[in-house]
Amino acid sequence: MHKKPDVSRVDLNLFTVFDAIWREGGLTRAAAQLHITQPAVSHALGRLREVCGDPLFVKVGRRMQPTPRARAMAPQVQQALTALGRTLDGPPGFDLPTAQRRFAIGLRQVQEPFVLQALQDLLPQLGTPAAPGLSLALVRMDRERLEDELRQGVLDLALDVHLPVSRHVGALQVMREPMVVLARADHPRLARGWPAGEAAALAAYLAEGHVAVSTRRAGLGLEDNALSLRGQQRRQLLRCQDYQAACAAVAATDWLLTLPRRHAQDACQQWGHRLLPAPCPMPALKIYLYWDHRLDADPANQWLRQTLIEGLGRSAPPEPA
Repeated sequence: MHKKPDVSRVDLNLFTVFDAIWREGGLTRAAAQLHITQPAVSHALGRLREVCGDPLFVKVGRRMQPTPRARAMAPQVQQALTALGRTLDGPPGFDLPTAQRRFAIGLRQVQEPFVLQALQDLLPQLGTPAAPGLSLALVRMDRERLEDELRQGVLDLALDVHLPVSRHVGALQVMREPMVVLARADHPRLARGWPAGEAAALAAYLAEGHVAVSTRRAGLGLEDNALSLRGQQRRQLLRCQDYQAACAAVAATDWLLTLPRRHAQDACQQWGHRLLPAPCPMPALKIYLYWDHRLDADPANQWLRQTLIEGLGRSAPPEPA
């Protein structure tokens, strides 16, 4: 009885030779296909015969005819070589025209305009022959469930400020927005901007009423934390959940709105508000992209991450002069 071979000690190149002989029907043609010499093919066949305990191919006329054992082996060898080739080539790329996928991105409502702007080249393709099976969902994110929802596939990506996540979650800073101040265009005391000097500018800032934007019911914003480090506090007269409402309040009052530059420049275009620099140093708003680390090399997730990262970079407003 032929002893069962130890697979770990079998040279996989022997099966490449087997497949070439099977396809070409001769040692010379197999050698030409493999770009090796005929003696090398003969030697490999001899080793394979020893491993399998079977002649595998016998000469009949001018061709090498497979034995029943070789006929049984051929489909499995070809399947194994194909699978190995795919493994070495890496995963297939993400193909928009054939993809059937609904992507879900978790984020705060105030970030939706920037994501839509970042994806403006992709959106017209959805539902067309360019991307017939692709759709997007921008959904509210629960920070306490972020890791669970990424792991479970409820979310493909998430956007938020810096969060304390575990090593199982990928995180990449994708936005950095300086804080600026909005006032209505005909503000009676700021027609020429801040008074000269940081101390005077800060005093003028603190003398006005302020609108804050947050989805939380209470708590300090970036600007409040920066002021508290200076022992200062502003008069917060209104707290809104989104910047549209806050901009409407600014238009109807002398109040000021402190917000990230990207939000402010959009608001200036819509409302005609005056944009002023922060009166004193304030930390920039940093937004991070989050995903499940297990999907680092996943073609679909890679494509979505790269598309969003590149889009956010293109849509970033220029630095003020």
